[in-house]
Amino acid sequence: KNWFIYPTTLVGLTTPVGYYAAELGHKTMITAGSDYVGGQGFIKGIKLAFEEKGGKVIQEVWWPVGNKDFGPYLSSLKKADCIGYFVEGPSAAQLFLTQYQEFGVKIPLLGTTLAADMPEQITSQLSDGVLGLKGQALYMTGMDTPINRKWVAAMTKRFGQTPGGLEANSYAITKAILAALKATGGDDSYDKLWPALLKVKIDTPQGPLAVSPEGVALVDNYIVELKKKDGKFYWDPIKTYKAVADPRLKK
Repeated sequence: KNWFIYPTTLVGLTTPVGYYAAELGHKTMITAGSDYVGGQGFIKGIKLAFEEKGGKVIQEVWWPVGNKDFGPYLSSLKKADCIGYFVEGPSAAQLFLTQYQEFGVKIPLLGTTLAADMPEQITSQLSDGVLGLKGQALYMTGMDTPINRKWVAAMTKRFGQTPGGLEANSYAITKAILAALKATGGDDSYDKLWPALLKVKIDTPQGPLAVSPEGVALVDNYIVELKKKDGKFYWDPIKTYKAVADPRLKK
């Protein structure tokens, strides 16, 4: 109870993938991901949410961090309604999707951290075959809200480049801490600052932010779809999950 976790836990971040898969009517799922603590947490979130809604994960596929050949893993897939996946970073995401198409896999994909791991410079290198890809994202630069438009313009002017998910995370964390300090009159002692932080409710470029009693941020999470307009790929938010929480915190 002295650690502010933003935007949520690893497990909490990806629960929308599992919930959305169930809402699409999928009954069976394959999970596939990078085998390290981060990947394990992300996949666990998908699985917990999908099974909570009555779905069944019939196969778990893991590859090592830094893997470049997804062929052996793609060729081992069983029959399922969908694949919930996570790969670590933009280059791995590009390789995975390219090889997914090359191997002719037809099982629908539902990805994680899509907008962060696949910004415009990555999606622009992919073929139109990936159009329609869906999955979870926390922040999209083009989010059409007054606070985000103003923030993106200010960040771009100051730093000379368009901000992304990492910048949005850092900004939201700092804004939450400053809001708590304002409430305490600048008193940063634990006994004053921690209770004030738990009461923070602010708006950020990513959306509204509140804090659970455990110190875990509660923020909106999104299902996005990869679309193309005027020759450019972009992530279109098609569904919003409000104040997403790790299922283990709901008890």
